[in-house]
Amino acid sequence: MERRPNARDGVVLPKLGLSMAGVLAGGIVLIVAAPAPLAVEVGTWLTVGGALGLLSVVLMFWQVGRGLIVSMPLWLGYVGFLASRVGAPGGIGTWLVAAGVLVLVSAVLIKVNQPIGAGISVGAWLVYVGLALRALPVSPEIHRWWLAAVAVGAMVSLGTLARVLFSRSSSRGLLRRLGRAGRETDGLASSVDVLRTASARGLRKQMAVLRPSLAELSRWQRRLVRTAELGVKIARVGLVWLWSSTQHHTITFGGPRQGKTQLLMNWILDAVGAVITTSTKQDVLRDTATARAAKGPVWVFDPSGVITAGSEVDALVESLGGTWVRFDPLQGCELAAVAMDRAADLIDGIGRNKSDGQGERWDGFAKQTLQALLHAAALGGYSMYDVQQWVAHPSKEAASTVLYQLEAAGTTAAGMMQEAKQFFTNNPNTQSSISTTIMPALGWLSVPSAAKAAAPGGQQFDVQELLATNGTVYLIGAEDKKTSPLVTALTANIARQAKAIAARSPRERLDPSLTMVLDEAALICLIPLDQWSGDFGSRGITMHIAAQSRAQMRQRFGDAATGALLTNCATKILFGGSADGEDLQYWSTVAGEREEPAVTKDRSTGAQSISTRKSTVLTPAQVGQLRTGQVLIITNGMPPAITNARMTYKRLDVRLAKFRRRPAVRWLTTLTETVADATGGWLLSQAGWLCDQVIAADRAATVRARAVVRKATAPFARRAAGVLAWLDANDPARELIARVRLIGAMRNARAALAARTERERVEREEVQQ
Repeated sequence: MERRPNARDGVVLPKLGLSMAGVLAGGIVLIVAAPAPLAVEVGTWLTVGGALGLLSVVLMFWQVGRGLIVSMPLWLGYVGFLASRVGAPGGIGTWLVAAGVLVLVSAVLIKVNQPIGAGISVGAWLVYVGLALRALPVSPEIHRWWLAAVAVGAMVSLGTLARVLFSRSSSRGLLRRLGRAGRETDGLASSVDVLRTASARGLRKQMAVLRPSLAELSRWQRRLVRTAELGVKIARVGLVWLWSSTQHHTITFGGPRQGKTQLLMNWILDAVGAVITTSTKQDVLRDTATARAAKGPVWVFDPSGVITAGSEVDALVESLGGTWVRFDPLQGCELAAVAMDRAADLIDGIGRNKSDGQGERWDGFAKQTLQALLHAAALGGYSMYDVQQWVAHPSKEAASTVLYQLEAAGTTAAGMMQEAKQFFTNNPNTQSSISTTIMPALGWLSVPSAAKAAAPGGQQFDVQELLATNGTVYLIGAEDKKTSPLVTALTANIARQAKAIAARSPRERLDPSLTMVLDEAALICLIPLDQWSGDFGSRGITMHIAAQSRAQMRQRFGDAATGALLTNCATKILFGGSADGEDLQYWSTVAGEREEPAVTKDRSTGAQSISTRKSTVLTPAQVGQLRTGQVLIITNGMPPAITNARMTYKRLDVRLAKFRRRPAVRWLTTLTETVADATGGWLLSQAGWLCDQVIAADRAATVRARAVVRKATAPFARRAAGVLAWLDANDPARELIARVRLIGAMRNARAALAARTERERVEREEVQQ
């Protein structure tokens, strides 16, 4: 069927083409030269038939079988329209056109999927034949079989569709669909895959879940809601943008100067609700603070002193009315549960390698001791310096102070009192090991800027205000590890309070969601990401995590925690430039496999055989050789995609903001505003009388317009008043009810009178007997 024309076809097809060309020429001559309308119409039909004939010849020269299949519905449609024009009986023309359409649909279905398409096509043709037998004038013996043909055709089509549904939902069908994914695109995602899995259309379907406050909107009102309120825009794949919803987390890996921070800043700018962002760079604050200040207040927490006084960023924060906040780790530790969480956050902020089993054991002892000391310090009004002294010098005086405060707290601190007593009474070696483990978590006290940022008093951070005002918190940290415990503790405190607030919110989720953009998460923000990423999505807290490599995350959090984190993050984004062979092999494995044709040629006979073989979609070398700005995106439910990252500096709003900040542009804007104000004031002073006249004329026109409207609506108002007066006087509803009641009463009276007459008649007959 799909062969090229042979020698016989090479003789027949040219003759057929010449004859069709003659028919086409004859039709054109009739249209141009013949004066009669009938001749013009005949010429038109001949011209169309000749053109179809030439097209059919060309198609069959391409491939005989496909040319015939494509030409057949065209000729059936042509003959059908011609039969309808000449008035063929029984509507034969319409049936021929329908047959042409059915031939075309059958060919497409069989081409897409041969077994399924053949089953549906056979059923459709049986239904067509049955309906044709019923409508066309045929013999009565054949005519009575139309219903059976339609029934059999419907059963064949429905059976095929049922087989498709069952096969798609079975385990075997799902496995085959996974194997076919990306077969036509070399194993990578296409625009259709993105449209079906991770497009803006999919986010709008989940609007009631993602934003409970928008659940009452109608279907058309939901179309007006910006997609940025439901998720974040990742990148464009083909013609479709790939999105990640607010209940799914993302994780990004990329080395220095690959564009990782530029990608993250998009999500800070697009966030609708409150934002928490951590970074070791001032670029994030410099490039996003102005846009975020338009949505809510700006808070800055800089324990490392990265932002120097009098710098450009410092001036920017002051111009935006930003607040330099403090965070006292003892805040809230009067509660035993808060002290336990705060101690765990400070110890985790050290960043010790989780694969070290012995170190993890001492971390547990350190958390038990530190939580008791924090609880005692908060109860007694002590400071973090006192806690540091208790850890560094566990003297009898320190033990007496701590145990006194815990004992005074009562039964709520009984367990912590035992932990503190155990620490102070331990042998010197164990005591020294616990102190050595705790001291790095308090090392930020030796940094003046960090000690000032953690001092009591001042502007302490309020999470409720952050969520209510859609504010932004910039947590700036350095890579020296000294202040990372403090940044980790503040980030964890905000996240825990936000989770508690979400539990009290409608449907137990924040609306709008809280966005946590955690850049360099393995350096300055060592919160338990593997645990929180599994729960925060359903609470309306979205995390966008970034690190330099998967190996870095494994070193900081351990293999098990990193594996759980990668599983919990629905969208994984990888920049190029990695040189770690294990990481490259991991991403190559996650990208999956594809089927590719394998051609085998016999040298002796020249025969070829084509088969398929499995190969990786991306080799480790290809993953590592991604160009600067290119990313590999792996998201749930679709094949991987390679595209260009969405850089912040390419955004139109960012470019316009930078253009407006130029000195020349600001000077010109200020000059234009000054000239406009001066010109407006001069015009008002010089042409005030004209302004008064314009205002007076406007008022007069308004009065006249109201009079015209009243005059135009007066007849309708009078008629409406008359109708209301008639209804008030006559009250047809009341009269109708009265009539109904009267009719019912008369019916009952007649029935009673008839019963009485019948009773008297019966009594008279009894008396006479």
